[in-house]
Amino acid sequence: MIREINKEICVGCGKCEVSCIVGCISEKENKKREIKFSACVNCGACTLVCPVGSIVVRD
Repeated sequence: MIREINKEICVGCGKCEVSCIVGCISEKENKKREIKFSACVNCGACTLVCPVGSIVVRD
């Protein structure tokens, strides 16, 4: 599974970055976040805290 952030929906709140237990989410342009896939352990914490549902899981 791969988690990714839909930057069109993301509001840049940073809750996903704070909740990430391995620190694989970082701020990019316009306060939007990006997930470093190689470091993600698929714990799902970021998905649970996103207030707008911008984090999606795909195979």
